Amino acid sequence: MRRTAVATVAVAWAVTGCSPEPVEPEPLPGEGLRVGFVATGGDTATATALTEGVRTAAADTGVEVVTADVGAEPDPGRQAEGFADLLAEGVDAVLLDPLDPSVLAPVLDRAAEEDVPVITLNRSLETTTAAVLPDVEQAGRVAARGVLGTGVIGEVAVLRGVPDTTASQQVFTGFEETLAERDEVTLIAERAAGYDRDRAAERTTELLDAHPYLVAIFAETDEMALGALDALGDRAGRDVLVLGFGGGDEARAALAEGTLTATVTEQPGELGRAGVRHAVRVLTEDEPAERVLVDHVLVDRENAAAG
Repeated sequence: MRRTAVATVAVAWAVTGCSPEPVEPEPLPGEGLRVGFVATGGDTATATALTEGVRTAAADTGVEVVTADVGAEPDPGRQAEGFADLLAEGVDAVLLDPLDPSVLAPVLDRAAEEDVPVITLNRSLETTTAAVLPDVEQAGRVAARGVLGTGVIGEVAVLRGVPDTTASQQVFTGFEETLAERDEVTLIAERAAGYDRDRAAERTTELLDAHPYLVAIFAETDEMALGALDALGDRAGRDVLVLGFGGGDEARAALAEGTLTATVTEQPGELGRAGVRHAVRVLTEDEPAERVLVDHVLVDRENAAAG
């Protein structure tokens, strides 16, 4: 029966002389647009992932990305020169991961004069069109969910960097509000450690003396988390869970050893992809957003090896 049906259809096409209408592919949203990309320079894993994200999104959107020559090492002067070269080449917009705003100021002014939109990555600048940023408050929420996900019950403390800075306040707010969703877990103390490993070790010792039943510590950077591990010794990961923020090599080694429970990391690849997508919006939409936030993820021992 199946062969007969196929044959009948073939005959019908032959009799009517019809053929399928060619389907034109939908144009990609960024086709015809040229976007400059000004990286920081250097070949760190973060910089590489950001660049790869830009390239991936360019292919997905049809954007032509023109990459500035910024040298092999981070150099604010070289970055400004590369930015200026892109303007001279006549790009439609610029993606910029800024090093030193004061060095970039003359080129940013030139971009504004030439009506070339500039979208910054990783930080916002007052004189630019838009910014694509890591969602810092969401990072605190991710860390809190990491604590709650372990199933611990009891007292939790936070090692903060500089509490009166915006970044620290945002991370702490996200952590505090999310942790409060569970009555069995209580945020009992916070200590400022100035992003310093040795000071974090000292503050951890103070916390343990004041709160001997502490079950978890969240540090606003991996460096402070490592300081907490130094103070805890063989209690780390067993009696007291420690979570950091950063995802660097030393933190990942501590994850593999089982002393660090988890760390919150940015997604530089997604930041690059979001940057290209937003550049398209800036160039094609009437009222694009001035700020786009990119989520963080939790890395633990199970997924650390995946990078």
